[in-house]
Amino acid sequence: MICGRIVYKPSIWGKLSLIYREICHIFDQLPRVYLLLFSEGI
Repeated sequence: MICGRIVYKPSIWGKLSLIYREICHIFDQLPRVYLLLFSEGI
């Protein structure tokens, strides 16, 4: 995935990349959450 390929720099960009990776991780988990809600809704 593209999200994990950001170069880490110990500066502002490093913090931004960490936040970006966290956001990507959350969005990676969203489809699973939707699938769980959808399967329970049926």
